[in-house]
Amino acid sequence: MAVLFPASVMLADTATAMITPMGDVAVNGSPVLQSTSVFPGDKIVTSTNSTASISGRGLSLLVPGNSVLVMSDKDVQLDCGSALINATNGMGARLSNIRLAPRDQNARFEIRQEKSGFRVLAYDGVLNVTNGSVPTLAPGQTMFAAAGCAADPTPDNQKRGAAPIPAAGTNVGAAVLLGVAIAGGLAALVYFTTRSKCASNDGSNACK
Repeated sequence: MAVLFPASVMLADTATAMITPMGDVAVNGSPVLQSTSVFPGDKIVTSTNSTASISGRGLSLLVPGNSVLVMSDKDVQLDCGSALINATNGMGARLSNIRLAPRDQNARFEIRQEKSGFRVLAYDGVLNVTNGSVPTLAPGQTMFAAAGCAADPTPDNQKRGAAPIPAAGTNVGAAVLLGVAIAGGLAALVYFTTRSKCASNDGSNACK
């Protein structure tokens, strides 16, 4: 006998994380107004002076403005901008073909875009680095990856007026933000909101 499950239950099982927007944040071209689920393959874009907190499945992130990332089952792919990441249980982050993941139980690290590439800064825990210039990064060490922005950080909804994404059934924004704040520190949120820019050679602070 076949057993049918509600679509909402099936979606809940495949959600990668919850995202909480602070400012203009879009998922797949639609503005996010309150906390909502994100799934593998979802593209997240933050506008200037905006921030997104993402938490779930072994990853907690603070993502500043002018950033572009794509969620997956095990990693988050950063295409443009910066992110403060706390990873556990084999989860990690990717920069093009470079993968960063905890060597042991967990690691906290930052990926920061600079003029001619990305800098990785390790804060807590040792990072395994695949296809990078070094095999591992210990706390206090950094690595530079020469790469340009792989995406335009301007949210699609600002280009063509997409409809907003409705909020999740329960507003868990405060809980998500608190969890990320504990992992990464509220100071990082302030730093990202006020300092982070997407660098470019022409000085426009926009990724191309």
